[in-house]
Amino acid sequence: MSSLPTGFVRYAQQQSARRYKAAGAPEVTYYRLNRGKNVDPLYGEPLSPASVSPSGAPWNFDGPVKFCGVIEYTEYDDQDPEVQEALIVRGTAFLSFAIWAWQCAHMERGHYTGVIPKIGDVLGVHGEWWNVVKAGRIGPILNSGDYTDYKLDLRRNSKFTPDRKLT
Repeated sequence: MSSLPTGFVRYAQQQSARRYKAAGAPEVTYYRLNRGKNVDPLYGEPLSPASVSPSGAPWNFDGPVKFCGVIEYTEYDDQDPEVQEALIVRGTAFLSFAIWAWQCAHMERGHYTGVIPKIGDVLGVHGEWWNVVKAGRIGPILNSGDYTDYKLDLRRNSKFTPDRKLT
């Protein structure tokens, strides 16, 4: 744990959130995969989409929560188009956002504030949907165990868009 006072940590995290808003960061629509409802309670294995709900809804997500974040596209460097019957584009990006904004967005929805972004979550930015493939914290405060921001590695495939899991 951190030896820094809680008030100082909160202040640093709030300043990070203000920085994203001041920069005009786009709104992120975030859906968190509900791992408890998508796992077989007896065997601990992932359930197939058809067995999650009788209506055939693919997965069970909590959300959406909305907050501001900065997305850095890298698809121009490693864009891998395929031409079959239609153009298929795969891309990668990074998203960074303030931990304080994440916690406030979850408190507004009445969720527990200790939830963190994880692999398998789905988010939308600028009308494009992305899968979270890696999640971590960045911006340590004075070499302590506290951080100001999250950074997510994202993947997109135009043939199998992530938003298909939400419907």
